[in-house]
Amino acid sequence: MPMQLDGSTARLIEVCGAEDAADLADWLRDGGTAVDVSEATHFHASLLQCFMVFRPTVEGLAESPAVSAVFAATVGWQEAARTGDPA
Repeated sequence: MPMQLDGSTARLIEVCGAEDAADLADWLRDGGTAVDVSEATHFHASLLQCFMVFRPTVEGLAESPAVSAVFAATVGWQEAARTGDPA
C-alpha cells in the first residue's frame, strides 16, 4: 500500500504514483494536516503539487537521497515563498 491515511497524518510508503495524488488531495482538503515521507522511495510530481497547494506539515525524511533532494527543494522553495526568506 503506497499511502496510509490515518487520523491527521498520512504516510507515504515506498512508490506513490499519480493515482495517489487525488486521494491525498481529498484527505488534505478534508482536514488532514501532516504527511510522513520517511518511508517514501519514489513519488510522482503530482504529490509534490499537493504539498505546494495544501502546505501540510512534513514529518520525517525520506531514506532515498534522490527523493530527499527533490522533496527538500520543493518544500524549501515553498517555505521561502511562505516566509519571504529566499535563503
